[in-house]
Amino acid sequence: MPDNQGWYFIYQSRTRMGRYMAGAEQTFIKKALSRSDARLLILDVGGGHGQHSSFVHELGHSPVLVDFDPEPIEIFLKERTDIPAIHASGLELPIRDAAFDVVLTIEVSPCTTGEGDKNVRYFADVHRILKKNGRFLFTAHNKNSYIGRLKKLSKNAPDFEDLYYLEGVAEYTKKLRETGFDVEKCWGYRWPPFTRSSNNPLIPVFAILERVLFLRRLPHVSPWLFIAARKI
Repeated sequence: MPDNQGWYFIYQSRTRMGRYMAGAEQTFIKKALSRSDARLLILDVGGGHGQHSSFVHELGHSPVLVDFDPEPIEIFLKERTDIPAIHASGLELPIRDAAFDVVLTIEVSPCTTGEGDKNVRYFADVHRILKKNGRFLFTAHNKNSYIGRLKKLSKNAPDFEDLYYLEGVAEYTKKLRETGFDVEKCWGYRWPPFTRSSNNPLIPVFAILERVLFLRRLPHVSPWLFIAARKI
């Protein structure tokens, strides 16, 4: 990593793969929020250096960033003084009931992964802090994708991502319903077969193929999921 890139995830976000991922996620965020003309109060859990908070702010909404790591918050607040940021764990949200219109949890696997009942507890906490009909937008890994199946078959020592390819669309839908949500939309993405920090020149080609082949409409077999749920 170049010395002048600062926090590692900022470097990741500037790679070709990082730009593709953020672009796909922000496309889904915009679609999910397009039903409302109102200015929404949005909690960005695990927002890091604030790329999604800045994006929803540009859409005319009011984000609040939360992250457990103080370093990205410090970097973010040096660049943005118009968006509040909180140093706190997403797994224990220090937020009053019915405070937000939207909760974003983008690429924060410790909150949404299926390790025990941890994601159920997190979903319930998100439900608590959302207003009536509030929306929960999050990303998750899909065990039924080619990546999930390859990891299950691999004889190599597991890496940290193996802990996350534990559930599919059906499992997430069931747990959301159990915690008081209705799933409105589920998109699939992350079809390019490269690492999160890759700069492979073929990534834009795979990203185009993902769109023109309508692979985003195949969430049940997509490597990653973007789920939009509404508080009932």
